[in-house]
Amino acid sequence: MPLLAILGSLLLVLVPVAAYLVFARWRDRKLEQLYAATPAAGARAHAKCMLRFHGLECPGIALATNDELILHPLVGRVRRIPLAHITLRQETPGTGPYGWWDKRIFHLECPEERVLVLGVADPAPWRPLFPPRP
Repeated sequence: MPLLAILGSLLLVLVPVAAYLVFARWRDRKLEQLYAATPAAGARAHAKCMLRFHGLECPGIALATNDELILHPLVGRVRRIPLAHITLRQETPGTGPYGWWDKRIFHLECPEERVLVLGVADPAPWRPLFPPRP
């Protein structure tokens, strides 16, 4: 009986770990597919990122053309926001949990989205796109 209890406890630990590993592989493969599918020709900036809209927080792909910011979240709909509508509220280091770690976080304001936060690993191409709030 003790062996059965040990195996049961071990399964309680291994099943969530295995489920997370399967989900992580799916997420990474889906991000690679999205990144390859988004047209980067002529883009001012193109990167894998973390996104926050309202209550949704997920990885995705951000693409900035000459006149709009196109956000492809892993889940949810694609958002197209004119760059002229976006202002930078604040830029902070990414010290939060999960995918935000080791990224620069752009807290943005625009009329299309009540809450819009973009986290990217390389902030250099993104800084000129978002003018600071007057």
